[in-house]
Amino acid sequence: MTPAVEAAVAHLQAHFPDRLAVVPQGDGGARIRVEAMELGAPYAQAETWFGFTVSYLHPYGDIYPHYVRPDLSRLDGAPLGGGLHINNRFAGTPAVMVSRRTRLLGAAHPVDPVLKLLKVHQWLTSL
Repeated sequence: MTPAVEAAVAHLQAHFPDRLAVVPQGDGGARIRVEAMELGAPYAQAETWFGFTVSYLHPYGDIYPHYVRPDLSRLDGAPLGGGLHINNRFAGTPAVMVSRRTRLLGAAHPVDPVLKLLKVHQWLTSL
């Protein structure tokens, strides 16, 4: 992993202790899975995992997309809605893709993987 990706992983581990799985990608990036993130209403599931890749471009490349459990469903039985895409895979595991792209990228706008995950989580739980 590149030094910037290693620093991002350390930051994630500090924020999500004992819930992080990291797989180096061989190109300097890392595939990340954070377990046991709280969900609740409007979802039928109490929690989910979040998966994403911190690429070798970090901190200047987006952390996109994020993935969550494949059986994600709403309590009211309604479809998941825009920004959520079923029948995807993360690291070979079935998943729902959560599409939340960062618009401002580059040296003036570095991406913080903890902040990005928390923003995606907040968006998901506010639907």
